[in-house]
Amino acid sequence: MGLVIPLLPKLGGDLPPTLQVLNFGACVAICCGALFWQKTGSIGAEDFQRLLEQYEQSGTGAHVRAAVRGGFDEIGPYNTKEQNAKLLQIVLDNKYMYTGPML
Repeated sequence: MGLVIPLLPKLGGDLPPTLQVLNFGACVAICCGALFWQKTGSIGAEDFQRLLEQYEQSGTGAHVRAAVRGGFDEIGPYNTKEQNAKLLQIVLDNKYMYTGPML
């Protein structure tokens, strides 16, 4: 986690704190899904950090932040079926945005 902490401000962008949490959840789901799909065996923190950097460099992070900002307001609630479906759709819409091998 120590390798990821310096990236948190960049991942959150200019989103308000409540939306940063949703954005980070989507980021983790997208990155972990991609990482586990592409690499078998032992996966380390360095692999995840490299993937997070590619997530931002590929433009996926910006797309996800924009989708979170457009799909959710700052007030909530965020635990309704509709909100869950919205967040899932953001993850699914952005899972293939990488342009090359991640590792």
